[in-house]
Amino acid sequence: MLRILPEYEPGLADVEGFSHLFVIWIFDRSEGFDLTARPPSDNRVHGVFATRSPRTPNPIGLTVVEILRREKNEIHVRGVDMLDGTPILDIKPYMSSIPAEKLRRGWLAEAEAAKP
Repeated sequence: MLRILPEYEPGLADVEGFSHLFVIWIFDRSEGFDLTARPPSDNRVHGVFATRSPRTPNPIGLTVVEILRREKNEIHVRGVDMLDGTPILDIKPYMSSIPAEKLRRGWLAEAEAAKP
C-alpha cells in the first residue's frame, strides 16, 4: 500500500482510473554505491544501471505498480519493490506508447530463459 500524506489527498483525484502507476522514491536505507551488481535473478555481474540495485550513485528508485483500489490517501497496489516506510517522491500514471513487440528485456530475458 502507498500511503500519501493527507494534505496531498486532493492530488490523488482520478488516479484510480489508471491501471498502473510509476512510483518514484528514495533508497533511504542504502549507503554507498557500486558500479556493478549481481542481481538475484542472474549469477552474472551487470552494470548497476542495467539492474534494480539500491546501491546506485543517485539513490532514486522507480517502480511500476498495479492499482488495486484507492481509499482516501491510501492506494492499494500490487508489485511494490520498496521497503515499508520508504519516502515517496512522486507518483505518475503509467502510460506507454511503446508496442510490446518493440520492448527488449536485455540480460533479464536470457536469465529467465535459462531457468528450469
